[in-house]
Amino acid sequence: MKISRFILLFCAASTGLQAQTPAAQPAAPTVKPAAIAAPVVPVSPQLKPVDYKADPTLTEYAKQAGSSAIAQWMGEFLSKTVPPKRYAVLPLGSDLDDGYFTLQARNEFSSRALGTDYSLFTRDDTEWKSLLAEVRLGDQEGDTMDAATIQKFGKIQGVQGVIRGRIAGVYLGSAPANGSIRMADDAKTLQVRIVLQAFEVETGRLLWGTEKIASVQLPDDSLVVPGSKRQWILYGAAGIAGVIILLLVLRILGAANRPR
Repeated sequence: MKISRFILLFCAASTGLQAQTPAAQPAAPTVKPAAIAAPVVPVSPQLKPVDYKADPTLTEYAKQAGSSAIAQWMGEFLSKTVPPKRYAVLPLGSDLDDGYFTLQARNEFSSRALGTDYSLFTRDDTEWKSLLAEVRLGDQEGDTMDAATIQKFGKIQGVQGVIRGRIAGVYLGSAPANGSIRMADDAKTLQVRIVLQAFEVETGRLLWGTEKIASVQLPDDSLVVPGSKRQWILYGAAGIAGVIILLLVLRILGAANRPR
C-alpha cells in the first residue's frame, strides 16, 4: 500500500511539472525588410518636354543637369551603406553620345567610393556583353527588372549588386524667384529627371531607388519653348516686315514707271 501510494504521488508531481513547463515556441520566420523607394515627383503641367538630342545646345545643358542629378543619387545611395559592396552600373536607358550618362554614373560611383569598401565592377568581356544584350531585349526602359535576370549577373564573379536606370525626361520652362515652375514666353530653365535603382544580385530584390531632378539656368533667351507665344510673335513680326518691304519695293517701282 505504501509503495502504491508513493507511485501515485510521484505520478501526480510529474504531471504538475509538465503542466508548468512552457511549450517550445516555433522560431519566428526571418522576414527581409522590404526595399523602400522614394516617391517619384510628378512633372509640373507647366513644364514642356523637349527633344534635347535634336539641339546641340540643349544637349550640352542637359549633360550638365543630368550629371548633377546622377551625383545627387550616388551620394545619397552610398551614404545608406547597404550590404552589397561590389556593384556594376548597367547602361542607362535613353542615354546619348555613346553612353555619356552611363559613364558619368560610373565615374561618380568610383570617385565617391574612394576610401570605402564599395567598389565598381569594370569587366567588359563576351559574357558580360551577352548579359547586357539580354537586359536590352527585356525591360531595359522600365523601372523594374525581373529577379531572375538580376540573378544571372551572379555568374559574373564578384558582382553583388547592379545599378540601372534611365533618363526619365528633359523639360524646358521658366523658374521665377518664388521657386515655382511656370511656362513663360522666354524659356530660362532646363530640367532633367533621372531614375536609378540598385538591386541585390543574390536575391534579385530592389535595395533602393528614386528619382533625382536637377536644373540649369540658360544664359540668355536664345532658346525658347517650341510653340510658345514668343516664337509665334517672332514669326508674325518677320512676316509683317516682309510684307512692308514688298509694298515699299512695289511703290518705288510704281513711281519709277509713272509717266512724267
